[in-house]
Amino acid sequence: MHSSRLQPRLSSPPETSSHDPPPPQKPYLPNLHIPLPSPSPPPSAYLSPTLSATSRSPSPATLDQSKVSTTLPERIGPARTFWLYVSGHGFGHATRASALASALLQHGHHLHIITQAPSFLFPSPSASCTYRVGAVDPGVVQPLPYVIDADATFAGLANFLQPDYVQEWMKRETALLRLHSPAALLLDAPFLPALAAQSLSIPAFIVSNFTFDAVYAHLIRDIQDPALLAQAPRLVAQVTQAYQAAQGLFRLPGHIPTPIPPTVDLPLISRVPHLSRATVRARLGLQAGMTPRLLLVTFGGQRVGEDGWGALRVPQGWVALLCGVSPSSLPPTLPKGFMCADQKAYVPDLVGAADAVLGKLGFGTCAEVLACGTPLIYVRRAQFAEEEGLLRLMDDRAHPAVEMLREEFEDGLWDRAIRKALSEVGDKGKVPGWEVGGGELSAISTLEELLWRKDDENKKKGGAAMVELLDESINAGQMIPNA
Repeated sequence: MHSSRLQPRLSSPPETSSHDPPPPQKPYLPNLHIPLPSPSPPPSAYLSPTLSATSRSPSPATLDQSKVSTTLPERIGPARTFWLYVSGHGFGHATRASALASALLQHGHHLHIITQAPSFLFPSPSASCTYRVGAVDPGVVQPLPYVIDADATFAGLANFLQPDYVQEWMKRETALLRLHSPAALLLDAPFLPALAAQSLSIPAFIVSNFTFDAVYAHLIRDIQDPALLAQAPRLVAQVTQAYQAAQGLFRLPGHIPTPIPPTVDLPLISRVPHLSRATVRARLGLQAGMTPRLLLVTFGGQRVGEDGWGALRVPQGWVALLCGVSPSSLPPTLPKGFMCADQKAYVPDLVGAADAVLGKLGFGTCAEVLACGTPLIYVRRAQFAEEEGLLRLMDDRAHPAVEMLREEFEDGLWDRAIRKALSEVGDKGKVPGWEVGGGELSAISTLEELLWRKDDENKKKGGAAMVELLDESINAGQMIPNA
């Protein structure tokens, strides 16, 4: 652990900012014949010939335009190279890291992204942005979106922390870091890279609302295997120790306790819609001002419910749009009232178009419904330690967030929760968007200032060392000062 950490000279984070997320992917519904571009095309490829470029702007009906800033803060110091390590567990880490990555690139920096998350979630590869598939953390094992297999998770953690594996991983990664010499590592939120950075005296900063040691510690109570239970505290301690090698924490809203104190508390990092609510709904075949209402269901590609999708049914007057679902997990025929978006659909567009979102309490979902003012209906995940922080976030923002019991969800008894969510937003169907990102811009300003100060301190130390060396040389008679 570092004996001292860099501390920024900071004013309060800006209340309103924006970022430039990756170009949106159009939703694809087979029966609507909406084409899907290849991953990471130029922005113009996302525009239908009948649409003007202005249709990519956030919709006034979806976002408060006063909260969308189009001006990036001035860069502090030179362009630098950063390595961004992103957990492959779920899409939430990847989507917020993508917003951070896009803003870094806009600021003229260079970026190398290391993750197992799909590349389409990140900015397009370029001379300034490279992407490497790599195992950076063990994550957790989820048989269902709201259930964790504690034994399988700890078995995976034990394998990941095997001394031989860790030694090989560290050897390979430190060799690459030594070769390329990035200015800093950004972690959302793998732990081993912090140790690699420490060994080379490279600053590493965690950018997250939680760290995985808290997740693992919370799961110990659910372990059934006595052998795993016996070694679990030691494994968690190893993860905590690795995180403590980081030089700082850029803490996001909805946070829970972490093993190091925050360097700065950031605003939300959130992607925002590019297409208006009306445009997206029209592409989905939903007429303006008419039923059915749109329910966005966001449980990713995992199997939902003990009986899969077949047991689900949507309330009368609603259409359910499944988001991020793997085709292999779907039955040959979807239940009545269900549609499926392409896995690469740009989710914030769908969140902005929806009358309600049904899913889990994940950071990305919470951030995007807050930005769009869309009510959230969630199924609790009692095994997830970070959920308490996200519940507090929604409560602090007084945002409509209604719990649907797991039994209600799996039995298709959705009416109660949906009606309650709609009753909390009234006739308007939306609530004012609380905030549209900004966390990535605060993170960049903090990071740039920290590194600029570090460079300045190094220059002063270097100058002092040179003066001391000259004095020693003069005193030894090796040099004669000018008269």
